Amino acid sequence: MTKALIAIFAALLLVTGCSSKGGSAQGKAGVEQRDLFDEKSKEEAARQAKIQQEQEDLKRQMDEINRKYADAVNKVGTGTALPPALTNELSAFAQQNPQLVKRAVRALMKSHRYVFENKKEVVPQMIRYLEQKPEVAERSYDLLVTSLSRNGDHRSRMGHSYGRKEGGGRRARLLHTARSPERTED
Repeated sequence: MTKALIAIFAALLLVTGCSSKGGSAQGKAGVEQRDLFDEKSKEEAARQAKIQQEQEDLKRQMDEINRKYADAVNKVGTGTALPPALTNELSAFAQQNPQLVKRAVRALMKSHRYVFENKKEVVPQMIRYLEQKPEVAERSYDLLVTSLSRNGDHRSRMGHSYGRKEGGGRRARLLHTARSPERTED
């Protein structure tokens, strides 16, 4: 049996032309093919490493954006929105022009009502004019409606006292600042 295996092995060596010196054309082609395969494997590994690095960078960027967004959302309603000097000027203007303030507040409330009642019309406008993707515009709309007042009461934003009539009703609240602003000193 051992003699038969040795004979077969010798025959194979003669047929393929392989020698211990590796001088045949087929041997060189095999080596070149193996080298090419090794090179392609290295290129693919490098490409995969680059993609993984890019994904990690994007994840870090997204985490940073989400952190900043969360910080911004957590700051809503804290502190004063405007400097005291500007608040004083606006209050004086509102006292001197109550009809203008009343018309402006009505227009603002009408726009809020439109946003609340017409999501199917508002979202496409956000996509178009704000150049947002549809899923981003949907989420933006959801955030927008939580920040708008349904009844003119500034306390009704962010889910506080939605729909409640307090302190004399909607009109009294809408014009409260125009009639009796609290002034701060510089």
